[in-house]
Amino acid sequence: MILMRSFEQIYRRIGNLKIALTVTLLFTCAFALWEIITLRELNSYITETLQLVNQIILNPEEPILIERLQEMIRQRRFEGSFTLTNSASERLVASRDSLRSFAQYLQNLRTKELNHVTQIIFWVLGFSLCLLAAEFLFSRMLIKTIRSERKRTEDLLKGLEDVSRFKNIELPAPLFREETYYFAWAKQIQHNMDLVRMLSTIPLTATIEDFIHEIGKQLAHVLPFHRFSMAFIDEEAKKITAETAYFIDSSIRMCLKPGFSQAITETSLHEMIEKGVPYRIIHNLEDRKNSESTRLLLEEGMKSNLTVPLFLGARCLGFMFLSSKETPIYTDAHGELFSFICKLLEKQVFYSYLIQEAISQFGGGFVNLVEFKDNETGNHVKRVAWYARLLAEKLDLHPKQIRIIYQFSPLHDIGKVAIPDRILQKPGPLSPEEWETMKRHVTYGEQVLGKLIEQNPKGSLYAQSLTSALRMIADHHERWDGTGYPRGKKNEEISLEGRILSLADNFDALTTVRPYKPAFSFEKSLRIIEQSKESQFDPYLVELFISLRKEIENIYEKLKD
Repeated sequence: MILMRSFEQIYRRIGNLKIALTVTLLFTCAFALWEIITLRELNSYITETLQLVNQIILNPEEPILIERLQEMIRQRRFEGSFTLTNSASERLVASRDSLRSFAQYLQNLRTKELNHVTQIIFWVLGFSLCLLAAEFLFSRMLIKTIRSERKRTEDLLKGLEDVSRFKNIELPAPLFREETYYFAWAKQIQHNMDLVRMLSTIPLTATIEDFIHEIGKQLAHVLPFHRFSMAFIDEEAKKITAETAYFIDSSIRMCLKPGFSQAITETSLHEMIEKGVPYRIIHNLEDRKNSESTRLLLEEGMKSNLTVPLFLGARCLGFMFLSSKETPIYTDAHGELFSFICKLLEKQVFYSYLIQEAISQFGGGFVNLVEFKDNETGNHVKRVAWYARLLAEKLDLHPKQIRIIYQFSPLHDIGKVAIPDRILQKPGPLSPEEWETMKRHVTYGEQVLGKLIEQNPKGSLYAQSLTSALRMIADHHERWDGTGYPRGKKNEEISLEGRILSLADNFDALTTVRPYKPAFSFEKSLRIIEQSKESQFDPYLVELFISLRKEIENIYEKLKD
């Protein structure tokens, strides 16, 4: 308490001194301005008088000019600098030499007054700079004092907390509003510094999901929100795609899910890019519910939104969003702070984005290779990926695991590139020998990914993703009852990724034409899947799959061959 009162006195004294310096500076500037105005009037008078003198020298017999000059001299507008009696003024105008001397006197007087005012302006500027320097030094002294007093106060509070912990007494409440303000201010500054340090330590190998989760936890201390999320722009497709979201309240049901894509022209985000807006605040999302993404946010209970674009140079990578169930809640101060934080994160976001894109392109390249060898269409692997993703989401897996399953499930048959075309493209049933050769595609796929894993540093993002992909390849032909291949695993021995992929792949195989069978209807395929639970598929996954009938059918219809 004593420290805070001392600090309050220092603050007030320095504040009073700054006020005094400011008032002094204003008076000095006013004096300089008055001198400039006086010089201007004097200069005007001298100029007019010199013109009259020159005219009299040229026309000495002109009485009107002489009377005018005598009148101006009698006005004594020099205010003491130059005065003449009436008789003296008559003698002055009677002689050309006297007039020339008088003209020279006026010119010298103008020069003298100009130098005088110039000196005054110089001294005013010098004095002003001194005052500003003094104010700067006093401000520095104030900051130093604040830091010193804050450190001493924090040490004192820490000691009091120790006493209260061991002596079981309560700390006294602050008696002054200023004390509460200073403590809160110091705490906020310290947390912002901690936040910047934390942001700089996020590894470049972090996935987008981990990145969003870590940032969300830290932002919760400095910004109000219920939902923190990101979205990236696909420049070729002119679309914006949502990534995962971090929720303050885990009970909130996510409606705007990762992978949701929308033409950027269907949103108002393209206006932010075109106008170069640093942030945008929407106080009422109800006003924009025509947008599908906004409608999904409203279903989550969100009412207001703060958006900041992510730039790398001139390219807009995407956006970061804060959404809240309260409104109005966001201010320009929130926008500026969030924009500053996003600026710090741009390079890390770009790196994580590039890693994810590289992994996706890697998977897409292998899928194209398999399509070239096999008769299966590109829509087959897309449907399998979406079925698998839907199951993973309903199982509430980690967003990173959901992404890996979605990205790498199309690689499950990568080993088929090593199967001879005569077997792979045979129109009829395979012989026992051919079937044994066909089953080796699982082993070949494991070998391909195993080599890739060995070539990447252990623990890297590539290695983690490829390890999950390896489990999917190895287990997607295993059966729940242990009669599958290549290892005859059963029940929980089969990886979760493998069980998910097995169900998704087999369902799609049932609904499509194969060399050995026609395409079954959607209804018949579902019945076959249900009949195969506990023999071929995980019973729980089968029940979950059937419960998602509407979503499954939407994918089936949307991506039908």
